[in-house]
Amino acid sequence: MPGPSSFPGGTAFQQLVQDSVLLPGCFWPGADRKEFADVERKIEGIVVAIQNGAYSPALKERLHNLEARKEELTKRLATVPPDIPEFLPDFTKVPPEFHPK
Repeated sequence: MPGPSSFPGGTAFQQLVQDSVLLPGCFWPGADRKEFADVERKIEGIVVAIQNGAYSPALKERLHNLEARKEELTKRLATVPPDIPEFLPDFTKVPPEFHPK
């Protein structure tokens, strides 16, 4: 079975998928939902650290940045049409007759 580099874009395509942005205004909600959960987990970790006395200006800035990203993701996910697939299909399993020449 061919690897990702056998397809147009190779690792550049993988990076686009990982970033969840394919075209301006077009994204895959599964990646954003995963990032949203990661951001929430990181915020909770910082809050616990602050509660335990580990406050610093860098920690405050990181918390601010994460909260801004969470708000951005919330807005993006609120606009997801119901017919958008959760994740991209696995392009490494494309039948050989459809491989680029």
